[in-house]
Amino acid sequence: MKVRRGISPVIATVIIVAVAIAISIAVAGWLFGLWGSFATGSPQIQVSAAKIIYDKGADPNSTADDQMKVSIYIVNTGSGSDKILSVGLSINNEFCDITAKFNNTTINANSSGWYDSNAIALGGASPDCNFTSVNPGDTAVVVVSFEKSGQTSVPVTITEGTVQ
Repeated sequence: MKVRRGISPVIATVIIVAVAIAISIAVAGWLFGLWGSFATGSPQIQVSAAKIIYDKGADPNSTADDQMKVSIYIVNTGSGSDKILSVGLSINNEFCDITAKFNNTTINANSSGWYDSNAIALGGASPDCNFTSVNPGDTAVVVVSFEKSGQTSVPVTITEGTVQ
């Protein structure tokens, strides 16, 4: 006759402890929202180019109607979206926050394209930016901060053109 034996008490204790640890990790992940961020995917943002068009305006001797337009080429190869938190422009060691000109832009998952600012006034009664000097050919730096992907900067040469 066969004698049936159960598992060793040591093995049973190890199994119970392992199950308790696994449940603790699952509950902690659920409480702190770790599993939610994995489920929605994460963005993989790259700012690969930028361009700045400078419009001198109708009167070349005045800055009253000078304006600029900033365009940023953003590639998101990730499975989650991201949002532009801030955009800054640095020209000749002077900085201007142009975040409002991008209207809370969201970068969708697996997408790429040019994201354009609204017109940025450089002169007149209420300019958006007060740069001492801006000329075609100057080098500027566009600094973009994303909600999930951090901050990146892109150097760009200012070109002359018409802002529409």
